[in-house]
Amino acid sequence: MLQPATLDAPQPPHRPRAGTWVWRVLRTVLTLQALDAFLQPVLAGRFLSGDFAMLALHRQNGTYVGGLSMAVLALAFISWGLYQVPGRIVAGLATLGPIAGLQIFLGFTRSLGVHVPLGVAFIGLSGWLMFWVWTHQPAVRLSQRVKA
Repeated sequence: MLQPATLDAPQPPHRPRAGTWVWRVLRTVLTLQALDAFLQPVLAGRFLSGDFAMLALHRQNGTYVGGLSMAVLALAFISWGLYQVPGRIVAGLATLGPIAGLQIFLGFTRSLGVHVPLGVAFIGLSGWLMFWVWTHQPAVRLSQRVKA
């Protein structure tokens, strides 16, 4: 017996969601920030092994990590407004900037007892957030779905 053919509605061509450029920029900046943060202990270790020029490079790279962390902070709030990003992820992204600033301060004051463990936590948080952002897709808020 023949089955009646079902008529499917024609599918519109796949288009990226409106506003996903912010998500791509967040992914890129967070990846650069995390990779740059992973470089910090390498530079510090090279300094501790006797390559004294690495301390200046560690200091300069720390300012890059801080700048990228502030960019992630701004992108986190923009993403929070555009997408349904969970609050804990936004909170994690938003803490990277202040923690990086504190790290820079602790490094210049040579408070290594706090600088080193906080750096380990910072790198762990950066890596985990980078993994989360790359494994999740942005969800457009309902108010934007109605407009589209």
